Amino acid sequence: MPSKLINIALRGAEAVFASVVLALSITLIKGQVYGTSPSATNYSAFVGGITLLGALVGLASTWIELLQSILGIGIDVAVLLFNLAGGIAVAVKIGSINCSSGSDAQRSRMFNNALINGGCGRTKLYGQDYDVCAYGRPVLGFDSKTGEFSLGDWDSHLNSRCKENQAEAAFMLINVILLLATITMAWLFIKKYR
Repeated sequence: MPSKLINIALRGAEAVFASVVLALSITLIKGQVYGTSPSATNYSAFVGGITLLGALVGLASTWIELLQSILGIGIDVAVLLFNLAGGIAVAVKIGSINCSSGSDAQRSRMFNNALINGGCGRTKLYGQDYDVCAYGRPVLGFDSKTGEFSLGDWDSHLNSRCKENQAEAAFMLINVILLLATITMAWLFIKKYR
């Protein structure tokens, strides 16, 4: 095995980033108000868990010779592909939304994004059915003279859920880079010593 210290450091970082992905995914799933959480969020939770498991197996490869073979590389390649697919899926679904922007156009895009809005459903308000999403502009009141609803400020949950999704995608893609490094090290070791 290449330098044990380098392997332990890379696997430790991989485990930390996998834990972050798992925690962010669970937070997003728990924040889902209407319906079930989006499949990309559920997949991200799976990726976080499987990457954490892969990091532990990779750490074990420091001392278990069987894992210092093509078997260990195969596990790392599979975990890399899971992370790549998850990172790309979340990034594509978020698109070019600017999570920090206060513009109504960006807020509207966040409000209409299934990964960010917490789900949408129907609710009865003042005797009428309305389509609503969990996070967005809350209705503060109804003016019976004009027949219009007064809208509140945009919900700050949109910004935080948007940033959580962006971080989730970023950490999955960072794990891809870490896994490329570990796969390269393991491959060079196998070529040189086996």
